[in-house]
Amino acid sequence: MARIKPQALLIQSKKKKGSTRVSLATIITCNLLVILVLLSLYATYNHWYKRSAFHFSLSISLKNTKDAGAVKKFDLPGYAVSSCS
Repeated sequence: MARIKPQALLIQSKKKKGSTRVSLATIITCNLLVILVLLSLYATYNHWYKRSAFHFSLSISLKNTKDAGAVKKFDLPGYAVSSCS
């Protein structure tokens, strides 16, 4: 380790340390990141909220269609018939 001369050490200790400043670009970047996270959370909340309401209304409508009346049944075979000779 190099030794510092006493005169240089005295000058170094008397120097005022400047305050560390945060640049404007850093502030803007952090604010945009926070806004992006908040908008993402809001969009996710809206999606899940509307999704549960949609499933609830869908289940009600499906129950109503089952009780609406007799289901039409067709006399069709459940398999394919080949017409090759």
